[in-house]
Amino acid sequence: RLADAVGTCSIETRIINNYIHEMHHAGLGVEIFLEQKGGSAQNSENIQISGNLLYHCASGITFFNWDEEPNPNHMFKNCIFEDNYVLFTGLNDWLDSGDAAAFADVGGPNLQEGCAVINNVFFASRTPLVQIDTYVTEYLPDFEGNQYVQYAPAPIVWSVSGDYTGTFSSQDDVCGVLSDATGAV
Repeated sequence: RLADAVGTCSIETRIINNYIHEMHHAGLGVEIFLEQKGGSAQNSENIQISGNLLYHCASGITFFNWDEEPNPNHMFKNCIFEDNYVLFTGLNDWLDSGDAAAFADVGGPNLQEGCAVINNVFFASRTPLVQIDTYVTEYLPDFEGNQYVQYAPAPIVWSVSGDYTGTFSSQDDVCGVLSDATGAV
């Protein structure tokens, strides 16, 4: 699957087969913003986050770009999140009391090319399992074959902008919003 998603590019950063637990903020994340790179626009490219177990973190995996406007010279390329287990986010009393998504696509317009969220298990979060701040179909990574398991009172997907605004929990709604035709709720 990874080879299909990444194609011929070389993976430059790999975070593979780790046990990450009890984090006060995100367990793992890919973030870009101008201040981080000394004010120059740079892409975040060729990243593989695969086979990790994230347990009792304040939030799970984050994917975010803090630009206010889309910038094609400041985007995500070939970032793959595959075969990870993200369990019980935001469910300890001592953890950060903010958003606790298992997967968060947050910030401004997350321009992306070749990014994918494949065959992950997102299990139980204090807040929605998947949070999307700027919903624009071409900005979302490709979702494929993920499992979404959530407590009944909390929604599975939450989006605050774009084509889909609101909370979503049914199989059809979740897989429709995320375009995850092979996912399961």
